[in-house]
Amino acid sequence: MDTSTIQKNGAFTLIETLIAVAIMSILFLLSLASYSEILSSHLPEQHLRLVKKTLTLARSQAMILDKNITICPLIKNKCHPNRWHEPLTVFIDNQVLRTFGPNDKRLIIIDGITLAHTLTYPRRAIIFKPNGSIKGFTNGTFVYCTENKSGKPVGLELTLSLAGRSRLRATNKCK
Repeated sequence: MDTSTIQKNGAFTLIETLIAVAIMSILFLLSLASYSEILSSHLPEQHLRLVKKTLTLARSQAMILDKNITICPLIKNKCHPNRWHEPLTVFIDNQVLRTFGPNDKRLIIIDGITLAHTLTYPRRAIIFKPNGSIKGFTNGTFVYCTENKSGKPVGLELTLSLAGRSRLRATNKCK
């Protein structure tokens, strides 16, 4: 057999392929840790933006339908204080306020937050009146708290005005 006629193949050997896969796996695992940290730092902002959109929807539906629209965490069909971290229900409140009855209509439900985080609001429900304002005498503020990677508490707040408008900003109310 003449060795000058043997052509070199451009393929990788099994060892080269295994080394490349091992290096890519290590890089992937390193980036995954950073990615999960980035995601967890953005969870408060994502959730409060979802709450803000839900508040805007509820306010507009109250004005369009000319009815009271309630947002709250429902426990046994009643709005419950101190449960804002659980799923929030938006519904047309036709009869007894803050109670989901047979004549009420559910519009949307948004998911609760991660168990390691906290979300508070000072009332048991938000009720938008047909004119778009909220029922009550003062502004209310959602406070979303979590910890950063060093264990320091950080948070965001979403303030809801009497006129029904909301504003998102950083807060130092987390302890």
